[in-house]
Amino acid sequence: MIWSIIQNEFKRVWYTPIAWALFAVALFVLGLLLLILLNNFYSEVQSKLVGLKQAPGLTDLVIAPYMFWVAIVGILVVPLFAVRSSTEERYFGTNLLLTSAPVSATQIVLGKYFALALLAFIYTIICSCFALILGYFTPIDYGKVAATCLAAFLFISSFNAAALFIANLTRVPIIATAAIIGLLLIMVMLYMSGSATASSSELFLYLSNIPHLAALITGSIDTTHVAYFILFAILFLTLCIRKLKHGHDHQ
Repeated sequence: MIWSIIQNEFKRVWYTPIAWALFAVALFVLGLLLLILLNNFYSEVQSKLVGLKQAPGLTDLVIAPYMFWVAIVGILVVPLFAVRSSTEERYFGTNLLLTSAPVSATQIVLGKYFALALLAFIYTIICSCFALILGYFTPIDYGKVAATCLAAFLFISSFNAAALFIANLTRVPIIATAAIIGLLLIMVMLYMSGSATASSSELFLYLSNIPHLAALITGSIDTTHVAYFILFAILFLTLCIRKLKHGHDHQ
């Protein structure tokens, strides 16, 4: 049953031109960003690295920053599909048909979440292909590239869980979108507050998802950061399941 929900949700994304337009704009912007990073590397940075022992290369100075922005753009694009799906169902009442079907709230939420995870995976793979093309022209560290892809995927997928929960709180897409952007801004504020020289806080840095992304994007896989993203997703999926059960009990 979960697989049926995944298939249905995934297919619904591509029924409208909005999805194609969002992905096209995202890929265009990221393509320009990669060109800017490459131009900066070859025109300014590369000459300064000559003679340095164990100098960082293209993977560290171009691909890693590029994949960081792939992750940031990803949480501005992929979660919007959660908003569209959930708010439309609540607005048109089709969620009542789904909750009255012989499936549990857990199956519904997980089905929707895994559909979003599949979108995040496809998005990450397509964006990483831009970086992998560079491997035909210059040596790159494919292990680090794979690690940056994993970091971007975990970052986007964990935030999708939060977006799914927020989208189930309201019928109005604009409110849900604003709340998702608000959550992202909170994460940024936690990061800025935690890293400020005058008032640095390890707690704020741990609560924000950005430092965990920055740590993984360097190519070093630390289970602490991986566990953060997994727990982040589990937290919001649990809240979403409880919200769906509560709404079903009061229908």
